[in-house]
Amino acid sequence: MPAGTLGTSVEFGQLSLLNVYLLPSPGGDYRKGEAARVRFTLVNRGSTDEALTAASSRAAAVVTLHWDHACDGTAEQVSQLPLPAGNGVSVVPGASGNQHGPPHERA
Repeated sequence: MPAGTLGTSVEFGQLSLLNVYLLPSPGGDYRKGEAARVRFTLVNRGSTDEALTAASSRAAAVVTLHWDHACDGTAEQVSQLPLPAGNGVSVVPGASGNQHGPPHERA
C-alpha cells in the first residue's frame, strides 16, 4: 500500500470514503457480539453540505455513529456526521484540514 494508506477507499461522486479499516480487538480476535470499531476519513469535494446519517454492515447486528468532536479522545454517539462542502471530516486528530474531529462507527 502507498504510504499513508490504512485501508480500503471508495469514491461516491463528490464524496470519498478513505482509509476504512477495522481497529484490532483489545483481546486479540473479535468474538460474536463484541463491539468493533471501524475508522475512516470522509471527504466532501462538492459544493453542497452533506451528512452521513447511517451506516450498515452484514457483519454487525447494530451500527452506531460516534464522533470525537472535541478531539479529546472521547467519541460520543451522534445521529449524523456533518460533511461540509469542499472539506473533509478526518479520523486523525490534528490532521491537515481537520475542522471537526475524528468520526468512526461502532459495529
